[in-house]
Amino acid sequence: LLAVDGKSLYTIIDEGSGLMQQIFVSLACSSRTVVAFRLAPAQKAALVNLVQMFVGKHRICLAVGDGSNDVSMIQKAHVGVGIFGAEGRGAVNSADFAIGQFRYLRSLLFVHGRWNSRRIGTVIGYSFYKNFLLVLSMVYYSPSTGFSGTTLFTGSLLMSYNLLFTGLPVFIAGVYDIDVHADAAYSEAKLYLLGLGGTYFNWLVLGGWLLRGIIHAFINYFVSASVLGGLTYGKHTPVSDHLSLGTWCYWNCVLIANATLLLHSKAWMDWQLLGTAVSVFPCLIVVAILSSPSTSMWLKPSFAGVAEMVILFLPCWITSFFVVTICILFDLTCDFCRRQLMPDLVERMQDFLTRGGMVKAAQDGKLESFLDVRGPAPGVYSMEDAEEKTFYDS
Repeated sequence: LLAVDGKSLYTIIDEGSGLMQQIFVSLACSSRTVVAFRLAPAQKAALVNLVQMFVGKHRICLAVGDGSNDVSMIQKAHVGVGIFGAEGRGAVNSADFAIGQFRYLRSLLFVHGRWNSRRIGTVIGYSFYKNFLLVLSMVYYSPSTGFSGTTLFTGSLLMSYNLLFTGLPVFIAGVYDIDVHADAAYSEAKLYLLGLGGTYFNWLVLGGWLLRGIIHAFINYFVSASVLGGLTYGKHTPVSDHLSLGTWCYWNCVLIANATLLLHSKAWMDWQLLGTAVSVFPCLIVVAILSSPSTSMWLKPSFAGVAEMVILFLPCWITSFFVVTICILFDLTCDFCRRQLMPDLVERMQDFLTRGGMVKAAQDGKLESFLDVRGPAPGVYSMEDAEEKTFYDS
């Protein structure tokens, strides 16, 4: 325990040398508890600033207060949390987050804070991925046009991609998706360190999303062009023109993007499934509206009748089935190999919770054959350990 009063802190911060300040911060960081009492509001802010100076640029400082005298400290920290108290709403109005009681800080950090850290990383990476998927399909099409600049998709469809067909599902996933429940997050505090260490979003994670977009776009365009006749000059089908081929590649992009998001969501909720359905199925309706004679006359006359041509052409649907299946199988294979070779703490926790629940059911006589069929995965808790743990009780 390290205790420091206002007068001593004044000597360290205002009159002390840089070496004295560094020694104080090192001693404070090595202590289990630091109590600073009888501090002026300016001293609280100076103490936060002192910690920020010496603990490193990559460290995040959080300040919690419940009164107006904590406003300067809250505003100085990287993250400020205000508590509704009897001293007014000054701290709450100046903070980034507001909680009703101090005990809610644990939930704010270890549950909601960690959830949102992972969600933000997923939303950013997925946003890059889905646009790579769309744009690179046009890049792969460019050699067929002699790099003349002819676009594979019409302008109306390009503008509708992020707004109508892929925006709502990622918004729902960014708000509601969870990887482990609150009880498990409380039980294993190391899960919180994943967010501090940048595990949920870094250059490797972003590179994985971009590589996935490159591969999915390659599969989408070349499989569609090979089957529908837009790849070779000697093969012609009713949908081999660039408008028909581009429209169906666009439909495949919508399917692949939404399927990939579902595949990388840790929990499928009713809202997400509904949002995905609302985003995917109206796509062909919008295409039909755009290709109607009355609409295409004003937007793009050459687009008239494209929807009827591609929707009634059976090979188009077969192409969509193969394209989406190949992309999903590619992602499942990569995810399976990674989970088997390099499982992270969250995946081990998920597997542990699942196996723990099954062990409890097996003890009740409902899953007697489970232990004989499947043993513990490498690197994961054994079944005997699962019997001793209490995670599944929640």
